Amino acid sequence: MHHDHLNIWLEKIRNPEKRNWIIMVPNSLAETVVVCGLSRAFIDKHGYGITLVIPQSHSFIVNCYPDTFDRVIHMSLEDMRAFTTNGFIPNNFFQIDFPINTWPLHNGDGRAYALYELWISTVGRAGLNFLNLYRYILHLDWNSTFQFLKIPELVHVESDKLIKKFGIKKNKSVIFFIGNNSNSASPAYLWERIAEFYRRKGIDVIINKFGAMFIPEGLSISFAKIIDIPLELTVPICEHAGNVVSGTNGFIFMALAANIKAKLDILLPNSVCCDYGNLLFKEINYMAGCTQLCAPEITCNAHHLKEWIIPLNNDKTELDDIANDIVNDLTNKYTISS
Repeated sequence: MHHDHLNIWLEKIRNPEKRNWIIMVPNSLAETVVVCGLSRAFIDKHGYGITLVIPQSHSFIVNCYPDTFDRVIHMSLEDMRAFTTNGFIPNNFFQIDFPINTWPLHNGDGRAYALYELWISTVGRAGLNFLNLYRYILHLDWNSTFQFLKIPELVHVESDKLIKKFGIKKNKSVIFFIGNNSNSASPAYLWERIAEFYRRKGIDVIINKFGAMFIPEGLSISFAKIIDIPLELTVPICEHAGNVVSGTNGFIFMALAANIKAKLDILLPNSVCCDYGNLLFKEINYMAGCTQLCAPEITCNAHHLKEWIIPLNNDKTELDDIANDIVNDLTNKYTISS
């Protein structure tokens, strides 16, 4: 996209009525949650209001932060990223009425991305965490407050309709979020064993496939109910079900930032997609997906959270142990729990 086109975009983005900070979030759901949660602190420190630029699919998050933003503009990730890849935003440019790209890879002169890589490679040891990385990008103090999101009351009404439609039993159901959009999926065998152990306890198994990009190869759970749960309805529905098992994804971050009241078990992957065009993955530190280490501020009040390291060798005996201990609320050498 040429600078002429970006200038046209900029005129559309700028608030015609008053001066605004323009904050772009050209990334995943978790990043949008973090930026929204820090936006009140941003206004308190820098003054003025915010025009927030996010993907259309993340619009629900804004509804959980009422009276925070002056304007919200929807733009594709590619168009947002073009402001930096084409050099339209100068390095380290932090000025009102001009876009601030909050993606660490494209922010400033590369220092934010260097910090991002340091955080990924030394999770829990370098004193960095996910929220502090965004405090750095937004020029905030380290002790600036992150606001937890509040699910609008209307969402609870709509959730009740879907709960009745699909017959989701209160505290007697488990919802699987089998897909990831960045990280690899956990083995199908593990999901199948977790499902079987839950069924033996009389718990209904429900698979949510909405928004899943990478799913377990060969997964087959004949007795599971497969449904699509819109993002905005996930938290109340999961609280009603009582049990959730998920990979690492934006839903998990959003749910924890909403103080979800449900038993939450997260399966930690060992690889991340580094090339979406060719679907190539690279191995990562397991801890890079551990929310308790990456974002302790949003897990400190977690209702019932455990995260599970999935062994590389996919040994069925070890996977059986993990599945059994998830269902029966036990721990083993693969458990990360506060």
